[in-house]
Amino acid sequence: MTMDFDYHWQITPPGRTLSVHIENWRTGHRAFEATLSLQRRPITSRNLAAALVRHPLMTARVFLAIYWQAVRLWWRGATFQPHPKHTDAASPGNGEQAPPERVGDIGKTDTSIS
Repeated sequence: MTMDFDYHWQITPPGRTLSVHIENWRTGHRAFEATLSLQRRPITSRNLAAALVRHPLMTARVFLAIYWQAVRLWWRGATFQPHPKHTDAASPGNGEQAPPERVGDIGKTDTSIS
């Protein structure tokens, strides 16, 4: 799968809760969608210990899982897909953010920066 997508982000202002929603679009069709919803908790010794017990060595587990998946894909003959290059300086991928399209949107941006 190539990386030439438009990315639509929706992020709520941080408060008691935080929500991040992303949609990947290509040629007018949504190819991927994900949402992350979080609740604020105070940083206390008890909460930190509870998180460590619930998720021991999470960073190492995620790191190993990513590279294990990469090895499995390589074994199956998957090829590396480089990031698409943008030659037009006025393209949406130049780091500028487009204005929001809907209430609650941070904005619709193409974050594929070369």
